[in-house]
Amino acid sequence: MNTKTVIITDTEYIDSSTSAIVDQDEYREMMVNMPRIVSEVNYYLDTYINHIEGRKVIHPRDFKRLYRYSTLKYFHKELGLSCS
Repeated sequence: MNTKTVIITDTEYIDSSTSAIVDQDEYREMMVNMPRIVSEVNYYLDTYINHIEGRKVIHPRDFKRLYRYSTLKYFHKELGLSCS
């Protein structure tokens, strides 16, 4: 699974007055797959948060495989995690 996550806490970075140019084929494919995208992002984040908080710890090898190159460790404050 190749995932990329964006965490935005300040909504001023989101400009709704400007239209974005998006390829229609890519837009359609994204919309068709939106439930899967949301589900996989939520699972990825929930698994990380639960592991870090000790609620549902996964095997160290699985954690390393999933999160070795993740930048989530830099966003503990934004994710509401107390440890860094």
